[in-house]
Amino acid sequence: MPIKTEYIATFQQAIQNGTFLTSRHHPSGVGVALSGYRTVTVQDPSGLYDYLGSGDFSIRHYHNNDYPKSPEYVVITPNDPTYVAGSGIPAYSGAPIHDCDRLVVVSGVNQSWHVHAEQQTCIDAKSRNGRLVYLGEVH
Repeated sequence: MPIKTEYIATFQQAIQNGTFLTSRHHPSGVGVALSGYRTVTVQDPSGLYDYLGSGDFSIRHYHNNDYPKSPEYVVITPNDPTYVAGSGIPAYSGAPIHDCDRLVVVSGVNQSWHVHAEQQTCIDAKSRNGRLVYLGEVH
């Protein structure tokens, strides 16, 4: 398992490559109605780059059983409990309905590393039902 500084460098490189934050999860997408529930991050790519560089968070590594071709599932937990990572937006709506308290970075087959916001309660539920397998804290 990579160490924290390796993850940070990898994620910052994905930001520089323009693959880290898709339009579906980009904050500019608030107000745009799309099919399917989605989350948008609060920060744009440059804000995410700076935030990752701060290192002011912990990282937990999971195996994602839902996507065997891209099983990496990395949860970034802000050290600041008031930090809002993003918002959840229902299908066919552009209006956020709840805050998300975590950033999740997944390894996509086509897209490589990319980020979305998530709620810890959803991560816990996926872990309880076996969709995610906790592999450990990243130091």
